[in-house]
Amino acid sequence: MIIKIVLSLAITLALQASPVISIQSAIEKSLLNSPDFISAKNEMESADLSAQNAFSAFFPILDLSASHGIRGFDPDTTGLTDVTAWSSGATLSLTENFYDNGENYKKNRQAEARYSLAKIKFERVRAQVIRQVVLAYYRHNIAWQNLNFTKTNFEELERLAKIVSHQFYQGLKTKKDFLRFKTRAQRSRLDLIRAENNLIEAKSNLLQIMGLGPDQNVSFDLTVKPFIPKTSLNLKIQESELFEFKILQLQSQISQIDVNLAKRKYWPELSLVGAASYGSQDYIDTRQTWSDGEQTNWSLFLNLKFNLIDWGVRNRNIQIAKLSQVSAEESVRLTLLEVLEDLEVFKDDVEKSQESYKLSKELQKMEEETFQILERDYKAGQTTYLELSTGLANLLDAQSLGLEADYNQADLHLRWKYYKGILNEQTALQ
Repeated sequence: MIIKIVLSLAITLALQASPVISIQSAIEKSLLNSPDFISAKNEMESADLSAQNAFSAFFPILDLSASHGIRGFDPDTTGLTDVTAWSSGATLSLTENFYDNGENYKKNRQAEARYSLAKIKFERVRAQVIRQVVLAYYRHNIAWQNLNFTKTNFEELERLAKIVSHQFYQGLKTKKDFLRFKTRAQRSRLDLIRAENNLIEAKSNLLQIMGLGPDQNVSFDLTVKPFIPKTSLNLKIQESELFEFKILQLQSQISQIDVNLAKRKYWPELSLVGAASYGSQDYIDTRQTWSDGEQTNWSLFLNLKFNLIDWGVRNRNIQIAKLSQVSAEESVRLTLLEVLEDLEVFKDDVEKSQESYKLSKELQKMEEETFQILERDYKAGQTTYLELSTGLANLLDAQSLGLEADYNQADLHLRWKYYKGILNEQTALQ
């Protein structure tokens, strides 16, 4: 008895000392440590930088170049002295490509589409991680509550089994009653072990999702229950709202631009390039000053390039672009079809869940009322130990079913937000 008290006190102090991680903190830690989320975020930022580079191609380029050194010739026919052998130069040049047959425009559109694609993928991964950690948090708390239910049932059956055992050895109970309570108590002990293992597994899974080791001394807010919005779910989910549909559209746009760029190689390449420069040369360690070699140049060229023979390179490049387009689109289209099938299953689950949720809550309420009656009758001597223990077991089972119904309803709402493309840190618990 003393050992039990010491262990209970040690566990209580350990829980008080360990930091409590709220569900919001769990979401933040999961996003911070998720490899998929980190990868998607890096890809989005990389695509954003690439889009900025593509847009920068429309602006003029300003270059400053300078050189200083000595030169010599062998055989020397220049007549340069040690002074004039030094060479130096500095140039400031401004270059602008006014027209390039629309190639920069196409590449800029493609870069913007790649950024939009990376952003959609980032939002999808974020929603997946958030749903995963929220459900894991709910599952942990439900496992903890189920453990308490099972422990209550076990302690009560263990107490009744001891009473019946004592009465059996005194000849007041039959062997049938003794074995019945004994087996029920042992079955309850097995249920208790299973509930303890479920809690350990649920906590380990939650820690893993958060990127924490199983040896972390942390606890969770056990008051958090599955959040179920009061509003009913609108099952009119448009295909265009799905992440996978948006990804398919953007992937098709990107691939089509690749094909168009490959086809443009058959066209004459026309460009208008303007340039202006200012500089001087041979003004260091010579008899000349900066103004003696000062020069200002400008140019505006209309360039035409038309490839007549390339031995089929352009045609093969077009075929490569088309094959890549089909491959990329089919991969995304397959994923979209799978999601559409899941969406139909989701709609069916929502329709069926309404009745099952209502029945589970009604059952829980009836079992609570039944146990209150049994408890009152037992105190009045109008019912038996067996009926009371059976009522308690039924009540705890109904409470467990009620918790599972809450979990399923919360999952349905999270899935609905995922399909609508609105699941994020703010909407997950709203």
